[in-house]
Parts: sequence; C-alpha cells; structure tokens
Amino acid sequence: MLYDYENYSNDGTSIVEINSDYYSTHAATNLSTWKLTTLVTKHNSNNQLSWDSDLTIDSNVFAQAVFTGRGIIYEIPNDFFLVLTTHYTNVSGERSTVMFKFDYFGEILDTIFLDYQDLNNLVNYSGTNANDALYLLCQPAGTSQVVIVKLYYDGSYIQHWQYHIGYAFAPKFIEDVGDGLVIGGLFMPNPNIEFWLQYVRKLDYLGNIQWTNIIDNNGLSSRGAVNALPMDNGNVLFAATATSGVPLTERFRPMIGEIDDATGDTLWTRKYFSTDSIYELYNFKRLSTGEYIGVGEAWYPFEFPGGTYVPMSFIFKLDSEYNLLWKRNYAPEGFAGIVFPHPTCRLNDFVENEDGGVTALGRAFTYTGTGPQSGYIQDSWLLRVDSEGCLVSGCAVDITEHENQSYLFVYPNPANQQLNIQFPYIDKWQVSIYNMQGALVREESANQLLQYTVDVHELHSGIYTVLCRDGKGKVFSEKVIKQ
Repeated sequence: MLYDYENYSNDGTSIVEINSDYYSTHAATNLSTWKLTTLVTKHNSNNQLSWDSDLTIDSNVFAQAVFTGRGIIYEIPNDFFLVLTTHYTNVSGERSTVMFKFDYFGEILDTIFLDYQDLNNLVNYSGTNANDALYLLCQPAGTSQVVIVKLYYDGSYIQHWQYHIGYAFAPKFIEDVGDGLVIGGLFMPNPNIEFWLQYVRKLDYLGNIQWTNIIDNNGLSSRGAVNALPMDNGNVLFAATATSGVPLTERFRPMIGEIDDATGDTLWTRKYFSTDSIYELYNFKRLSTGEYIGVGEAWYPFEFPGGTYVPMSFIFKLDSEYNLLWKRNYAPEGFAGIVFPHPTCRLNDFVENEDGGVTALGRAFTYTGTGPQSGYIQDSWLLRVDSEGCLVSGCAVDITEHENQSYLFVYPNPANQQLNIQFPYIDKWQVSIYNMQGALVREESANQLLQYTVDVHELHSGIYTVLCRDGKGKVFSEKVIKQ
C-alpha cells in the first residue's frame, strides 16, 4: 500500500506494532515549499490508514527524520502515550534533538527540545528503550563524534556520554543487548584511508566502553553494520552489507557475524547471495521463532530507460542456524526506477505479525507523468507478506513480486576443515572442486539434497572454484579460499 501525504515526498523510516496497529514515521518534503518534516501515521491490521500527523511546528522551524531504519517510536510502559524522537533544523541550519509525546489518536501532548548543557546542534539517528530510560544515539552536526543521551520518559535529562571515533563516523544504530548497549555504523580512522570500515562498539549502561570491533572488509570500502542482536550464548550477532569492489561499481550483499562478548573479536562471518549480487541490507531482526528476517534494496541488470539497473526491495529469511530459507523481491505497481546508484525502492524497517509474516515499511518512486519531480513521486509504502514471503491476498494487491534468481551459497569462506554447500534447489548434483591451475582436485555426488558438506582439510591453502552441476547439466560456481 502506497502512502502519500498531501503531495509530499515521503520516505517510511521506522515502524512499530502495538496491539495489532502499526505506528510509523516518515521523513517527508513538502513539494510546494520544499521544507522538510516528520510525519507519523497509524494503520490498522488491514493496512488501512487511521490517522496521520505532520510534526512541523511553525513556518520557521521544521523537523526532519533522518533515515535510520531503527524504531524511534517508543511505547511508554504503564502509560497511555507514545514518544517519538527526531531532530529539528532551523533556518540558520542549527539542529536540536527533540522529543514528541503523543496519544494513540495522533494528538501531540508535548514537545520537548533536548538542549541540555552542551547538547546543542545534535542530529538524532537512533534510540533504544532499556532500564526504564531512553538511550538516544546522536551526533553533533559536522563532526565525527557520537553522543549517547540518557533520558527519562518525560524527557528529563539523566546523563550523556561523548566519544570521538576516527576521522569520520556515520552512526546507524543503538541496541540494548541485555547486558549493555551496542552502537554501530561505519567510519574512517584517518584522512589517509580513503574507504569506510565497519564499526561496532559495546558499552555498559554507564557509558563505559567494553570493546570495539572493526572489520576492514579486506581493504574494500564497507557499507557498515545496520544492527546488532544478543545471541543465546551471550555473544553479539551483527548484520551488515559487505562489498566486493570500488564505489559505484562495487557489489553489495548481506553479511552477518558473531562477536565474542568478552574480547570483541570477530569469530566468524557469513555472506549471502552470489559475488556479483547487488543487495544492500538496511535492517535485520530476530523473530519470536528464533528465525531471522533482513530487508533492504536490490539492483537488477534489467534494461531500463535511462539506465541499466532497476532497484527493487527485497526480504530474506534465515533459520535459527543462519541458513537461507528464502529471498524474494518486490516493487509496487506503477514503480519507475531511476538511474543506479540512487536508492529508489527499498525497505527500511519491519515488524513481525502474529501469523509469522512481517509488515515492512520503505519507499518507492512511482511515475505519474506530471508534477514537480519530472513525473515521479516518492511515496512511503507498506508491504505485508506471510511467513514464506508471499503476498497476503487482499492486503497488498498493488505489489508485484519478483522471484529471486538461482544461485549457489558456499560457506564458511575462507574454509579450513569443511565446506558447506547450499544448492539453489533439490536435485541430483555433481560437486567438483578445481584449483587455480584448473586441475580437478575433488569430485562428489549429492543426490536429491539441498545442502551438502565436503571435507577439504587435506587440500593445500589457496583459491579454489566450486562447480556444481544439476541433473540437467545447469552449472553454478563459486570461488572459495582454503586456509
């Protein structure tokens, strides 16, 4: 369902589910005045709009919800109002982090500017609810610093902590992992390094640094971590977008990894989809079933007027052991992509439904033929799917589903003792492994299987090609590193 607000250009940024209703925030631009604002909406379980509210205060001050993909609407325990945090920018370009209190009918009860002590010119990127308080991840505009502000639910100041993180830092999330807070994003350690590194840091609830985890992505520019989740073993699971090339020509694909909670070391990472994929992850969460859902944006090399890539939204699901269950791609009816690499059809956030499916929120460009954006209009859109990623009948009838292309998934990579192979589908498979000289070093059969394990501990260290041929002769391949 596309959501448009009085000819505004909208971007759905965060969504929460409360008593089977969906409350969402939207970064928006007034196409008449070109001023920015934050919109709040309520939809019922059938995705019907109950109300929407514009948080612009007056003609001189306007709000802007930056893209975070995080839940910045908080349900206050044992009370009957919600809290939303964002930031304002005035006509002089100065920022102020601000809290709105509003009821379940969309009426604003209070507006609180969080200009405490030296907390001025702050941009609010994310927030989390922990220990009967709110922790906001902010950044002083134009700096590489990060500020975490701790507040009571009424907006009263408790304390804050400030950290300097490298030459440049782009914050993306703050999460409560049960025994502390984890923040993440991407950063440049100094101006002599021209690419971004993935950055994850854990703090206790008093702001003390527990550890810092940095992944350099083998010298390639990173897209950064988008979320962190507590694991059953006490460690931290991060989700990110890995890259495999230089900016504008690089390929993106989702990556997860485990961080040792005692040392901050990366224990393993796992990447999904083929090396020539372009899939950027914007959010990743654990479901009540123990499975995982990730959402984001994909680009496909379909021929398209004005460019060679068409952006589409995607959702993928992993089981509790991080094996891929399915991936599907979606775009709304009337969707009109524009030239790569501008993101124009993506999912930023989602919530779990009672039936095991999800309701996701994002943005898309549709083509109207007229208007101030050369015939395009950017709208927020809600997408509801069942537990298999299929569209729910009568709920999102204006959405076109695009099935994923087949691919081979091989992990871990690099490998040491064993190599796990996930085939695109169940078939009679022949698995062949070739060294860099093209010599066949291993060949095995996997009959009517979806997954198969090969013992590679006797292979010499180096780069190998895993080639898998199905019963009809169709071939899939992937390069792996043997340590």
